[in-house]
Amino acid sequence: NDHSAVVSFSNSPHTDCAFSNDVNALQAAIGTIGAAGGTAIFDAIIHAVYLMNASMKNRAIILLTDGADKDSYYSSQEALNTLISHEVRAFTIGLGLNQNSPEETILKEIASQTGGLYFYSPTSGDLKTIYEAIYKLLHCQYRITYSTHNPAKDGTLRHVRIDVNVNGSTSSDTANYRAPYEGGPVVPPPTSGFEVIPNPFTPNDGYNDWTEFRKSEGVPESWMISIMDRTGRLIKHLQRGEKVWNGMDDSGLLALPGTYLYIVFDGKQAIHRGLIQLVR
Repeated sequence: NDHSAVVSFSNSPHTDCAFSNDVNALQAAIGTIGAAGGTAIFDAIIHAVYLMNASMKNRAIILLTDGADKDSYYSSQEALNTLISHEVRAFTIGLGLNQNSPEETILKEIASQTGGLYFYSPTSGDLKTIYEAIYKLLHCQYRITYSTHNPAKDGTLRHVRIDVNVNGSTSSDTANYRAPYEGGPVVPPPTSGFEVIPNPFTPNDGYNDWTEFRKSEGVPESWMISIMDRTGRLIKHLQRGEKVWNGMDDSGLLALPGTYLYIVFDGKQAIHRGLIQLVR
């Protein structure tokens, strides 16, 4: 029941096979990949993350490269932030890289910061063993669930610390999560016309990079806007006077493509709500 996708990259990333459990299709896609062009590792990481959707569980990327990034538009930090914000682990493989080189250091950092592992492969003959090891790691895991003592659905960012003690070995880590948001009923003013233009919009492609909220005369000047995903998680909060959304969340990362709910507030009173389509 596992699903995989194949992404190759040279000067830019390319989807050779979308997510599928058809082994023959996946093998055929791998067989068509040839070595040519440049090396856009970080763009390929972000491209792969955007192929995934929120319903996928146990999401991971296996990154194989034999060189340093030379052609990416995005930086290594932006690629790492995208992996972390979308909870995708990265297992990285350096094929014939110079050990302790800057390119190997980056692969180690991406793996360690996302909960994956780095593997050094002196030659392609070592890859089979490495992939088998990654397979075992992906299928032998524990999931830790957390029940909060704070039931408030207020959209706040909360911090959790986890301490583990197994067979005399201890470890700890911290994580953040944003509480879901559940607002009250919408009570519109006498005239509550509201437009979002353009909708859908396509951030970071050079066209329609942001969407603008336009109110009618009946909407108070003190309005504020909360933008949430379909789970009710607060993505972006526009303060008084902010009228555009560029597709970034409150941490400065580009939100995943999909449908988002926006709610217009006058103080604490919800006066309008609607949907925004973010497309890539």
